[in-house]
Amino acid sequence: PVGDPSAREAPRGRVFEVSIMKDGSLGLVLDLKHSVLSVARVDDGCIEAYNAMADQDSRLATHDYIVDVNGQTSTSSMLAELEECKGTVKLKVVRPEPWVVKLVRKGKPFGAGLAYADDGASVDFEEISAGAVKDFNMGAQPADQLRVGDSIIKVHSIAGAPAEMVYAMMTKRIVKLTCVRPPLTS
Repeated sequence: PVGDPSAREAPRGRVFEVSIMKDGSLGLVLDLKHSVLSVARVDDGCIEAYNAMADQDSRLATHDYIVDVNGQTSTSSMLAELEECKGTVKLKVVRPEPWVVKLVRKGKPFGAGLAYADDGASVDFEEISAGAVKDFNMGAQPADQLRVGDSIIKVHSIAGAPAEMVYAMMTKRIVKLTCVRPPLTS
C-alpha cells in the first residue's frame, strides 16, 4: 500500500524551474515516487553541464522531485517527455526541506515496511506498523510524523547506500533518520 497522498501536508521545501537544452543524454538517474520523479543521481550529460553553469540554488540535485516536464505531470508522460524530447526541456522541481527524526527502539521492532531501489538514494516508507515508528508518531506534531510515502535520505551518517541504511535502522537501538516528504500533485 502506498497511502493516501491527499492526507499529507504540503512538503517542506521550495519550487523552482530549470530550462535545459537537450543535445544528448540528460544524465539523470530517477526513482519513481508515487506521482513524482525523484532524482537519485546526476551523471554525465546535459544536467551536469547545466549544473556547472547554474547558481547553487538552481542546480538539480539528489532528492529533488520533478513534478512537471514540458507541461506533462503524470509520471508516465514525464518519463516519455524526458526520453523523447529534443531541444528545450523545462522542469518544475521541488527541493524538499529535510527534517530529522530520532527513534528509540526500546526493544521493539522498527515498525515499518520499507522499500528501495538498489541504484536509488533513499529508502521509502511503504507501511507503518506497531513499533518504534508508531511510538514516535504518537508523540510527534502531525507535520513531523513519519508517513507512508516519506523517504529516508540518511541514517546517522549513512547516505546514498539504501541497503546499508536499512541495516543500520534494523540493528541500532537509537536511530537518527533524515527524511523528506514528496510534494502533493494535482
